[in-house]
This record gives sequence, structure tokens and C-alpha cells, in this order.
Amino acid sequence: TYDSHKLLITPVSSLNKIMTKLVSVERSFAILRELIAQENSSMTEISEELDIPSSTMHDHLSKLIELGYVTRDGNQYQPSMRIMELAEHHRQRMPLYQHSKPQLQDLTNQIGEHATVMIEENGLGTLVYTTESDCNVNFAPHPGSQMKLHRTGEGKAILAYLSEDRRREIVNQHELDNNHSPSVGNRNIPPKTQSTITDENELFTELETVREQGYAFASEELIRGIRSIGVPIISDDSIVMGSIGIYSPVNKLTDDTFHEEFPDLLLRKANIIEININYS
Repeated sequence: TYDSHKLLITPVSSLNKIMTKLVSVERSFAILRELIAQENSSMTEISEELDIPSSTMHDHLSKLIELGYVTRDGNQYQPSMRIMELAEHHRQRMPLYQHSKPQLQDLTNQIGEHATVMIEENGLGTLVYTTESDCNVNFAPHPGSQMKLHRTGEGKAILAYLSEDRRREIVNQHELDNNHSPSVGNRNIPPKTQSTITDENELFTELETVREQGYAFASEELIRGIRSIGVPIISDDSIVMGSIGIYSPVNKLTDDTFHEEFPDLLLRKANIIEININYS
């Protein structure tokens, strides 16, 4: 229908259809996340966990199987490996990933610690790549893991080099002292620890120090017993593209090694990565 000025007005029935489709998409992703979290689940188990009627759940699972993102074995459902294809195609095209990967593999071979690449997505830190190390402690989050930026060295390194407006927008969006951000939904975001910064002024003061020295620390702010260092990767036009970092058990290394030697190693790697990205 049109109003007196001949402007197109969307009928209420059409708006309802759009909202129904949006809810359907949200449910499908919730089902996928639940399957990933549980690995194997029956339709009844997923329906009860997500409070979705069995008939609706059957429709969603059938469509996800048809699209190739879910597999079924008897009455058990699980995510298919095709899910990896979605992110991997994007990751392979990222200059940050392409140029960071060999440098971090070399770094891990040198120091024997987990190394990571992180980017900011929708106000959260997303790991793009992690190396394997000989460390007996299995704590490193896997690629695709998301976490609040202020809880890791890599995240703080990114936050420090964003514009002030963007920093405040992220802090407001993902509350410092809240385990669950409204925009995060039911994604598996690690909860805060006793060492996590929960005061905005304290965080912004620390970020000033990060900008001055060029690297950031986080000690047991994401995972108890683990500390990390992060260094930003800056483009030729002064835009922060992401960061690289090192994770290590708190008691494995001396403070001198962690606070003096490792930042220098990361800064050197960051410099190589930036040159390769900006001039390739």
C-alpha cells in the first residue's frame, strides 16, 4: 500500500514474515552452537536445552542436514566439518594470517610457548590462529574462540590502538564486570577471574601505558594460572589490524624473561609482519 505521498509502506504481514525468518535464523545458529558445545546430542536433548518444541527442532535439524552443516548417526546429531569451510576461506585470504603464521611458528619453536593472532570482531577478540607448543599445559584457546578484549594481552594491545570513541563503545557494549554481554548471546565467553580489570578508569590508564611501551600484559585475567603478552599489528595508514601474543603458565618463567625478553621478541616479529603486509 502507498500513503498520500506515494511512499512505499511495508505491510504488517510482511514485517511479521521478516521477523519470523530472523527468529528462525537465530534458532538455527543456537542449535549449531549447542551441537558444537555438546559434540553429540539427540533431538530431545537439544530441544530441552534450548526450550524449542520438538517439531520446530526437527525442521531446523532437517534443513541443517540438507545444507551439510549437521550430520546424523541414528538418533544422535553433530556438527559437520563443513562449518570449518566458512571461516577457513575467509582466514586464508587475510594478510594478517598469511604473514603472521610463519613468524609465530618460528617464535614457538624458539621459546616453546603458545603464540596467537587476534582480531577485533563486533567488540570482541577473535583468535585467528594459535600455534602448538611442547608445553604440557593445554590451555590455549582454539581459532575462532572469542573473549572480551580487556582480559588478554593481545586484546589490550588492540584496544589501546583503537580510537577513543571505539574503545568506549566496546567497553559500554561488553561490560567490564559482567560475565555475559547482551550482544554476545549464548556464545561461550570465558567468565572473569579475580584478576580481571572491572574498573573503566583503571583499564584506560593501563591502555595509555600500552600505547607508550608498545605492548600489553594480562596476568590471570582470562584463565587462572595463565598470563599473556600482546603486541599490535599496525597498517601503513596507522590502523590496528589485530595483534599477536604469547600465552604461558604463570610459574613457568621468571618475571625477567616474561616482562623483558618476551616483549622484545614479539615486537621484532610484529615489525616483520607489518613490513610484509604493508609492502607485499
